[in-house]
Amino acid sequence: MQLRKSTREFQHRSYNLLTCNCHSFVANNLNRLGYGGSGKWNVVNLAARFSSRVDGLREREDMK
Repeated sequence: MQLRKSTREFQHRSYNLLTCNCHSFVANNLNRLGYGGSGKWNVVNLAARFSSRVDGLREREDMK
């Protein structure tokens, strides 16, 4: 249900590299679902979290 609401909301928006992109769509859905007990997801903290995960994966790969 929440995903459908978010999809409808984003269907009518024009793509914008900084303000309306796939990351903002994901952040919006995480907020709607209350993921991580927080409703404060945004493009910046989502990108930072993703980046830290990728760095962690790279470190594990280097240890092999």
